[in-house]
Amino acid sequence: MNKPVQIWITVALLALASPVACALEVGDDQLRLAVSLMQNEKWQLAYSVFSEIDDAEQAAGVSEGVYGKLLFSMGLCQMELAKEGGAELREGFYQKALKDFEKCRNFIGSPDDQNPYVRRSLLRMAMCYQALKQFDAAYAAYAAFLVERNQISDVYDHGNLLLNLTTCSLRRSSPVNAETLTYLQQAVDGRKRYEIETAALCDVVLDVYGVLAGRFSPEQELLLLAWLAELTPSLEDDSDVFFAALSKTAQKLFDNGNVKSTQSLLRVLSWLSAQPVEKLDFSNSVGRDPVLVARSIEQYAYTQSAQQRGNLLAQLIERFPQSARVSEWLYRCIVAHFELDQIELARADVELYKSKFPDGDYLSSIELLELSSLFDAGQYAEALALAEAASAGAGEQNEDRLYVMAGSTCFLGEYHRSFSLAAKYLELYSDGEHTESVRYFQAVNYARLGYAAEARSILSEITTGGLQVYAQYELAMLDFESASYLKTQERLDEIRELELDPTLRVQADLLSARTSAILRERETAEILYLDALKLARSSHLLELEQEVMFYLIAFYGREKVAGEPNSDMEKCLPYYDAFFQKFSDSPYAAQVASAAMAALKNAGELDRGIKTLERVLQSACNASKEAGVRDAASALIWARIDAGMKPSELKLQFSSHEPSHFSSVQWFALIEVYAAGLDQAHTSWGLKLRYDATLRGMYAELSLQAKDVKLPSYIDLALGEWYLIDENFPQLSRDHFANARSSDLIRQQKIAVLGIVNSLRVSATESDLKQAQRLITNLLERFGEDEKLLEKAMYESIEVLSKLQSWDVLTNESKEYLTKHKFDYRRSRVWYLLAKSYDLRGMNEDAMANYSRVFAGYTRVLAVSAPSVERLSELTWQRNRPEMTGEKADRQIAYQLAHRYLTMVKDYPEWERKRVGVHESLAAIRANVDTWESSGEVISVEQMLREIRQGKR
Repeated sequence: MNKPVQIWITVALLALASPVACALEVGDDQLRLAVSLMQNEKWQLAYSVFSEIDDAEQAAGVSEGVYGKLLFSMGLCQMELAKEGGAELREGFYQKALKDFEKCRNFIGSPDDQNPYVRRSLLRMAMCYQALKQFDAAYAAYAAFLVERNQISDVYDHGNLLLNLTTCSLRRSSPVNAETLTYLQQAVDGRKRYEIETAALCDVVLDVYGVLAGRFSPEQELLLLAWLAELTPSLEDDSDVFFAALSKTAQKLFDNGNVKSTQSLLRVLSWLSAQPVEKLDFSNSVGRDPVLVARSIEQYAYTQSAQQRGNLLAQLIERFPQSARVSEWLYRCIVAHFELDQIELARADVELYKSKFPDGDYLSSIELLELSSLFDAGQYAEALALAEAASAGAGEQNEDRLYVMAGSTCFLGEYHRSFSLAAKYLELYSDGEHTESVRYFQAVNYARLGYAAEARSILSEITTGGLQVYAQYELAMLDFESASYLKTQERLDEIRELELDPTLRVQADLLSARTSAILRERETAEILYLDALKLARSSHLLELEQEVMFYLIAFYGREKVAGEPNSDMEKCLPYYDAFFQKFSDSPYAAQVASAAMAALKNAGELDRGIKTLERVLQSACNASKEAGVRDAASALIWARIDAGMKPSELKLQFSSHEPSHFSSVQWFALIEVYAAGLDQAHTSWGLKLRYDATLRGMYAELSLQAKDVKLPSYIDLALGEWYLIDENFPQLSRDHFANARSSDLIRQQKIAVLGIVNSLRVSATESDLKQAQRLITNLLERFGEDEKLLEKAMYESIEVLSKLQSWDVLTNESKEYLTKHKFDYRRSRVWYLLAKSYDLRGMNEDAMANYSRVFAGYTRVLAVSAPSVERLSELTWQRNRPEMTGEKADRQIAYQLAHRYLTMVKDYPEWERKRVGVHESLAAIRANVDTWESSGEVISVEQMLREIRQGKR
C-alpha cells in the first residue's frame, strides 16, 4: 500500500523547504540552488548539488544542524526519484534514500547545534523499508518513531501512520492479528479526526480482510465486514476503483479455496446484500459500472452451489447479453449442468455455445466436458463417437481424448483397437494425468486377448490408488479362467472386505458365487448370487442384473448336483418368469431359456420352454448374435426330441426351410445330435457307417447354405474342420476359418487362427508352412493360461516343424509337450514324431526307444503304430548285434515284432486299415515279414509253432 507513503513525501517537502532556506540566508549559492531545484521538483539536479555539498571539504564550513537538514533533503530527493522512476530503478532509489536517512539518523550534532531531523529521518526510514517490502524493519521503525517522536516539533500525518502500521503489522514474518486489528480500529475510529481518506482506509481494510481471511475469529471477520459496509457508501468518485479492488480480493480468496470468506466479502456490496441469491435483483446496481457489477456477481456465483451458480450466471447472460464475458458465463453454466448430471440442459447449452461462439476459447474444454460426462456415465459408444468427431488437439485436450477413446473401446470390447490407442497414449504421455488408468485398460486388453502373463505383470504393479481394487478383481478373473479357483476365492474374499462401488460389488459377488459353485459350496454360492441380484436391482444396474439372473437360473436349473438329481430345480422358475417379463430382448435371453429347460421339463412345462427358447433363439439369430446361441440351439433340438420328435423328422422338417441364419443354426445343432450318435455307434460297424454317411451329407448341405448366409463363427469353425477331413480341401477350410476369425468372441478368434495354421500345414507349400510358423509363434504367446488351446497350439507347432523337417527343434518341442499335456490321441502322434526326429538324424537307439513307446501304448491308433512298427522292426533288423543269438538275436526280434503286429491288427475295421499311410505301412511290414522269413536268418512263426506242438520248445 504505497498511497499513504506518497502523501507523506509531499507533506515533508512543504515543511522542509522554508526552514532550509531560512537557515541558509547567510549565503551559500550551492545550498540556495539545491533548495530552489527541489521546490521546482528537479530532484536529480537537486540531489547532484547536495552531493557536491556533502563532500568533506565543502561540508566543513556548514553548521551541524544545517548538515542534518542537507542529508534529510538528499533522502527526500531519492524518494521522489523512486516515485518517478521505472520499476527497475525504484528499488535502487529507495536503497539510496535509506542510506541518506540512516546517515541523518546517526548524525546527532553537538548540544549547541543539534540535528532536528534525527527522529523524522527514522520515520522516513520506515517508509523506505515499507516501499522495499521489508515489513519487519518498517514495523520496528514506525514503532520506534512513535516512542521517540516530539508531538510539538515533529510534523507527521498520524492517520497515515496508523494505516502504514496496519499494513506492516499485517505483512510481518510473524504477524500478530490482534495488533494489526488494533491499529486498524484506531484508524477507522479516528478517520475524521485524522482526516484519513476513505478510499485509502477502504483499501487497507480490504487488504487486511484478504490476507487474514480464514485466520481470525468470526467476531473479527464480522467487524471487518461491518467497516467495509459502513465505508463503501462514502467512496463517491473512488467507488469503481474500490469495487475493482474488492473483486480482485474476492477472486484471490476464491482461487485459494476460501469460499466462505469470498461469499461474505461480496455480500458487502449494497446492491447484492439486499436480496437472497435465488431472487437477485439487478436494480440496485444502477449507477455502478456494469462491467464491475457483472464481474462481482460472477465471482459471487462461483462461490455458490452448482445449482445456484447456474441460475446466477443464466441471469447474468440475460442482463448483460453484450458483455465480453458471456462466453465464459455460458461455459460455467455448462460446467454446472454437468456437475448436476443435467445432461439435457448441458447439451442444449453446448449447442448454444457452439452456435454463438464457433471459435470460442472454451470450445475444446466443453468437448472434454462432454467426453468426460459420457465416459463417466458409461455411455462408451457415444463418448467414442464424440472423441472421433473431435479434431485432434494438442496437450491436455489430445491427452484426454486419447484416454477416453482407449477406455471406451476397451469397455466396448474392441480390444485390439483399444490396445493400439492405449499404446499411443503411453508413448506420448508416459507421465500423463491418466497414465495409471490407461495402463489398467492395457492390462484388460491383454487379459481379454489372451496375453495372461502380460496382463498379470501390469495388474500386479497397480498397488495403490483407486484402481488397485479393480486390478485385484481382474487378477481374480485371470485366476478363475486358469481354473485356479482357490486362489480366485482368496482374492475375492480380500476385495469383498473393502468399501466398493455397487458395480464392482455385484461383479465381485457374482464371480465369488460362480467360484463357490464350482468348488461345490452351494449354500455359499446361493447366498452370494442372491446378494448380487439384490444389489444390482437396488442400484439399477440393468446389465449386471441380467447377467446375475442368468447365472442364478443356470445354478438352480442343473439336472444333477455332485452326481445326484437336483432337488432344487424348481427354484429357477420364478427367476425365469421374472427375467422374461423384464428382459425379453436381453442378450442373455437365449442362455436363460436353455438353462431353465431341464427345470421346465421336470415341471411339465416343456412346451412353454420350447416356444420361449425358439422365439429368443430366432431373435438372437436375426440380430446375428453369437453368445449362447450354440448351447441354446442344442437345447432346443434335444427338447424337441424329448417332446417326441425323431432326429429324422427334424432333419426332414429343416430341409424344407429356406436358408437363413436361424435355419443354419438349427441344422448344425441337428448335426451335433448325429455326431453324438456316431460316437455311441462304435460297437456296430453298420450303424457307424450310416451315421457317418448322414453326417457327410448334412455337412455338404450346410456348406451349400453357407454360400448365401452369414454363419456364426462356431459353424464356420466346424465347416473348416470338416473340409480338412482326410486333408482334402485346405483352401476351402481356410476361407471358413478366416470368416470365424472376425467373431466378437476372443476365444473363437484364437481357434480360427489355429484352424488357419492347420490348413496351411495341410497345403504344405514352403510359403504356407512359413506363414503357419509365424502364426503359431504368436498364438503360443497369446494363449497363456488357456491350457486347452495352448496344448493344441503346441501340437500344431510340432506338426508344422515336421513338415518343415526341423527335426532338432521338433525334438525339444515334443519333449516339452509330452511333459505338460495329456491328450492321448495327440500324445500318440507327438511320441511318433519324436521318434521320427531321432530316426531321421541317425540317432537309432533313441528312435527305437520312442517307437517302442508308441507300439506299447498306442497299438490301437494305427495311424502312428503302423509306421512306428515298420521303422522299429527295420531298425532292429539293421542293428543285428553279433553278440545276440538265438531268440535274442535282433533279426529274430524284428521278425517276431512285425509278425505279431500284423496278427494283432488283422481284425481291425477294414476302413481303418485302408487309411492313407496306414495301408502303406502295413504293406511294408508284410513285405518285410515275407522277405525275412525267406532269408533263412530267422525261425519262422510257423516253425516255432510246430516245435511247440512237437514239444521241442
